[in-house]
Amino acid sequence: MEIALFGGSFDPPHVGHLLAATYVLATEPVGELWLVPVNQHPLGKKLAAPFE
Repeated sequence: MEIALFGGSFDPPHVGHLLAATYVLATEPVGELWLVPVNQHPLGKKLAAPFE
C-alpha cells in the first residue's frame, strides 16, 4: 500500500487543504494520505497557534 505525505503548518486548517488532499486521493494510486503538521513554517512565517 502506498502512503502519501502532506506536510504543512495547517495553521489554521482550511478547505484548501481538504481539496488538495481529496485531489491526491482521487488522482494518485495511494491507499492512505497522512497530514503531517510541521513545527516551523518553511518560509519563516510565525505560526498563529502555539505548538503543543
